[in-house]
Amino acid sequence: MWRRQKNMTQHDFCASAGISRTTLSALENGEVLELGYNKVQRILQCVNKELAVRDVSPVLTFDELLRANQQEQEEPPAPAPGGP
Repeated sequence: MWRRQKNMTQHDFCASAGISRTTLSALENGEVLELGYNKVQRILQCVNKELAVRDVSPVLTFDELLRANQQEQEEPPAPAPGGP
């Protein structure tokens, strides 16, 4: 997604990030089980992104609240107490 937004071919992206086309293809298809930190950092640099570390917070992010709200709306209503 990020690579395509930057209009980079797989070949150009791989050359810039120093990774193989096999790795990039697996990454783009959600098939990568493990990727080393250095590769992650090079990939992120190619798309002007950075990895950030933060404390786990009991407060949900806006995106997490939206997902939770969508899931609640998709769930069937619980049966009323004392129902049939």
